[in-house]
Amino acid sequence: ATLGVVPSASFKEVKKAYHIKAKKLHPDKKRGKSSDIDPGAEFRKIKIALDELEKVHNVSSSRYLKPFDTMFQGLGSLLRERVMEYLLEQRYDSVAALLFELPNLRLLDDDVSPPFDSKKIRLEVISIVKSHVTKVKVEVQSNWSLRNYRNLNDNISDLKLMEENFKSYPDVFETSWSDGIVKLIETEIEALGTKARDCLA
Repeated sequence: ATLGVVPSASFKEVKKAYHIKAKKLHPDKKRGKSSDIDPGAEFRKIKIALDELEKVHNVSSSRYLKPFDTMFQGLGSLLRERVMEYLLEQRYDSVAALLFELPNLRLLDDDVSPPFDSKKIRLEVISIVKSHVTKVKVEVQSNWSLRNYRNLNDNISDLKLMEENFKSYPDVFETSWSDGIVKLIETEIEALGTKARDCLA
């Protein structure tokens, strides 16, 4: 009654009513007008009413949460952090295991509130892995064009390790690209090694 809303009003409607009354009853608007009533009393009254209704709203909202809801709400960010950590540490076997289990997340879609979006999480994780693969490919191209063989050697090892673990995921790692560039680089390095041995002989 203080805010002039019906008991069945949504919290959004309650907040709207509060803002309208707050503008009208704000003590700064009443300043300078002579009155026996404390200019801030009515304002405090509507603020208390809003606070009480907000508590009721929060309690009723939390009733709808199931035990696992809060646990699963941060799962997407946890998986993204974990996959980035694994990629940084070149733990590609762990990344592959995570990619394998991702489709099972869809089992949670309708079982938690708010609804779980497994497809979005899956696509985000795959995108992180693809970005890492692309980054290594760019490094290979760059080191190849600069003939930086030491870094190329690391890149090739990295690519082979990724290929070994991600070959079941062609949307993440295209083996055809890897095969072509790796063979080309290994052939040139082998030729350089032969040339060096010939010079020493």
